[in-house]
Amino acid sequence: MTLSEDLAPDDAFYQADPLPAAAAVVGHARALAGHAVTAATCQAQAFDEISARTSELTKALRATESDLEDSNARAGTVRRSTEAQIEAIAGAIKERLDASTLALQDKGTRAARVLQSIAGIGQKVRMLAMNARIEAARAGEQGRGFAVVANEVGTLAGHTLKQAAEAADALDFSEIFAVLERTVHEVADQLAQLQRLTETSLGDLETMLSGIAANVEDIASHNGVIREMIDLGNATRTRTLDKMAWVGDELGELNRYLAAPPLRRAGGLRALAERHRLQLDPAYDRLEDITARGVLRVAVEPRFVGLSFRRKLGAELEGLDVEYARAFARSLGVACEFVEHPWDQLTELLVAGRHAGEPPADVVWSALPPSASFAGVAYSDTYTWLPFVLARRCGDNRIASLADLEGKVLGVINDPGAFAVLEAAGLRWQANATKPGGRVTLANLVAYSDQSRIHDCLANGIVDAFCVDLPIYHWACTAPDSPWFGRIEICSGNLATQPYYYAVGVAAEGASHTLLQAVNAFLARFRASTERETLERKWQGAVTEGRVSYRDEPGKLPGEEELRTMAERD
Repeated sequence: MTLSEDLAPDDAFYQADPLPAAAAVVGHARALAGHAVTAATCQAQAFDEISARTSELTKALRATESDLEDSNARAGTVRRSTEAQIEAIAGAIKERLDASTLALQDKGTRAARVLQSIAGIGQKVRMLAMNARIEAARAGEQGRGFAVVANEVGTLAGHTLKQAAEAADALDFSEIFAVLERTVHEVADQLAQLQRLTETSLGDLETMLSGIAANVEDIASHNGVIREMIDLGNATRTRTLDKMAWVGDELGELNRYLAAPPLRRAGGLRALAERHRLQLDPAYDRLEDITARGVLRVAVEPRFVGLSFRRKLGAELEGLDVEYARAFARSLGVACEFVEHPWDQLTELLVAGRHAGEPPADVVWSALPPSASFAGVAYSDTYTWLPFVLARRCGDNRIASLADLEGKVLGVINDPGAFAVLEAAGLRWQANATKPGGRVTLANLVAYSDQSRIHDCLANGIVDAFCVDLPIYHWACTAPDSPWFGRIEICSGNLATQPYYYAVGVAAEGASHTLLQAVNAFLARFRASTERETLERKWQGAVTEGRVSYRDEPGKLPGEEELRTMAERD
């Protein structure tokens, strides 16, 4: 319907009081603006973590640069020292070998002279032998001739013995062998010294290079966290811009209708309210509406493994919350329609659909921990209790408790209740760094809005550990057909001082009173049923009992009684 349409001035619809419609549209726009502010707050937190991680990245880069400079200097020192040592050793070896060569040459010369002398002796002995044969032929005169020969032979024998001694001395290489042996020992010692120097220097280089490798690994880790935080920041930025654009469109339409002639103003405002599915009937009852249409609209996160998820593309939703919601819809005699949306925005669907013109959800049944941070939400009694656990990569024995998270990256669902548990346990990160009572300082806390990433981020090493509700990791860790089976595991124990818990959320208005009443009546009956025990054991491994509920939370959270008061007042 447009302002240009020809409308009868006496039409009661258009002559009605425009103030309720205008107030409804303004209230709707204000709620959307609040959602945008919430998204902006999440974005600011993500950018705080990015800033912290960027600072750590800068430190790692500077440390790496310094290590590289030191390594280059040390490598130059090692090179020069090694060259000097090798040159000295080579000189010593050459000097000793030259001396040994000269000694051998001298020995060889002396040996040659001795050998020449021995050769001369041989010649003389041969001549004497010839003379002896001649003298032997002269039998008569033999006595006197043989005496001369005998004397000459004796002289020759003495001379031969002397020459033999000189030859033995000339051919004695023991000194050379001793010199060579000393040279070998000295060279061996110098080489051993060079080896020790080289090993020490190379060990220092290895240590430095190990430090560089560690810094590079840190840089890769920083980059991974930064990429993760940028992705989260971009998602929240898109969410903020979408909501602000929606607000702008609504306010623009409101302004246009308020500027219309009086007889057309009320009708235009009512048409605007209807297009945005705003209820103007003060007697509107949401449960009656659900019964009349035959469909319960349930807001869920479709990638909440263990709670509301699909094992494969195209399969039906399953999980703990899905089975609870279907059981409640059966109790009302209506179908269950799941409105799939990111978890941290589900409570916004109680005010407005996922886009302009889509009706709001009737309930949020998706791992909702009651908190004053969720504006405009009233809560049911508790429908399930569960441990809040710490998960790690399989076999990572460095991490067994929160105390082991000092200087590490922790993942968590973007849930104010989870933040409160971690803060109470003494964990500190950028958002609460100055609060007293801190015992463990994280490198980063990465708050995930995209539930499709909360298992992979741990399995793939983006975060060191993950704090999470048990059902969200139980199936993922224990089911053989889980893609994370054998890759991630749950540490024993509950991080919270008492069991964690979930409630059903409805819009905090009188029109939701009978719906919340019906939810509480169903939960009271269902709690004692075997069906409830079966689904709890299936998705948590055991039935956890507790007493805590939304009434124990700070902020005086609204419930059934508060909605009854609103309904009676309306």
